[in-house]
Amino acid sequence: WQTNTKSISICSSLSSSQPSLQLSISKTLNHPSSMISFSILADYNYPVSLWTSKPLKTSMNNILHHENTISKLLTNIIKDILNYTPIKPSNSFLKLPEPNSIPDLKHIFNFLFLALTFIISIYEAPQDIRCDCINNLKDQFSCSWARETSKRLMLLMGSNTEEQWMRSMNLAITNWMMELRTTNYVLKAPSPMYSSATSTLGLWKVQLYCPVIAMQIEKCNSPGLEDPKLEFSLNYHQVEGVIQLNYHVMVREKWIDVLVSIDNVRSSENPTREIGLERSIEGSFEPPNPHIGLSVSAGETVTTNLKPWKFEQSVYGYSGTFNWFLHDSVNGREVVTSKPSKMALLQPKAWFRNRYSSAYRPFTRQGGVIFAGDEYGESVLWKVGRGAIGQTMEWEVKGCIWLTYWPHKYKTFYTETRRLEFREVLRLIVA
Repeated sequence: WQTNTKSISICSSLSSSQPSLQLSISKTLNHPSSMISFSILADYNYPVSLWTSKPLKTSMNNILHHENTISKLLTNIIKDILNYTPIKPSNSFLKLPEPNSIPDLKHIFNFLFLALTFIISIYEAPQDIRCDCINNLKDQFSCSWARETSKRLMLLMGSNTEEQWMRSMNLAITNWMMELRTTNYVLKAPSPMYSSATSTLGLWKVQLYCPVIAMQIEKCNSPGLEDPKLEFSLNYHQVEGVIQLNYHVMVREKWIDVLVSIDNVRSSENPTREIGLERSIEGSFEPPNPHIGLSVSAGETVTTNLKPWKFEQSVYGYSGTFNWFLHDSVNGREVVTSKPSKMALLQPKAWFRNRYSSAYRPFTRQGGVIFAGDEYGESVLWKVGRGAIGQTMEWEVKGCIWLTYWPHKYKTFYTETRRLEFREVLRLIVA
């Protein structure tokens, strides 16, 4: 280095008179090693520091020391991103491999720095440069390079850190989109914000995360949500979904069978409830003569047993389809295609009011649901020609998730249904 500080422009404003974001790298010489630190600055006449790394020891003559510096910098960036999570992060699960064993380390580092700059721009950047910086960065997030690199990063960090990471990033995206709404600017975010798929050891796994605010509103009973408390409550959530499918390849004499089934571990029940419908007619005739009278009554009671969640399998062309539908536990109607009446919304004892605390609740106490193999039993089977042996086949897993809001404890007439689509491709070596 000719100087002790180097600066690199990260993103520039549209106007040349506006400041930009810069990465500043500072070095302090201490023989035999030196200290180095990284900073993100808003380049005003007097630069404003938005983020600074911990000082790192480095030595260009010692390869092991150099790799240790890279490892500490990666960990520093990840921990600082996790500090923006809505719950206190647990860093005990964060153990990255040695840098020399990480494939495509350059891409991992570039993506980490992109994510850090994005989240710093949302929370720390001054108002006059925030919008331009975020607009420049969001396009890089939606490209195929960022999506593929993020999947590799999630594998390196592990599932516990992955969950904290996604909650931190999605909270930042939610805050950003809520801020844009106050200026009547509508932004369509990529949906789902993150999804990945793995195929290994007889398991297909698709994992996805998406802020609720980024999901498409399919229907609602009001053009705008004017209740700020309800708007805050509905938008500050994220969807976390995992689809696990067991697959089994069986080579026959003349063909190959590929079986796919659901075999999740269940921690929530799908209890059967008895739904009754009663109809009655009553009539009477009382003439002036008190000794003569006629009274007629007729009644009908229909009772049926129904589980809140109904599961279906179907086949369309080359595709096998799994469907899950939630039904009203009073009259058996499908929730996503119906809505309660205003009278039902006012009833404090309506079935959907205490849906997370009732003994017959169709959800876990946290509001989730688990679909297990005991509801299906059978598998979906494909027959493939023996010519596929030794080849890699691509299998597409795609689906839709609908979220329907009916009032829980809050008194409101507002209802809505949002939709999320996902698509992932899995690769299976037929052997």
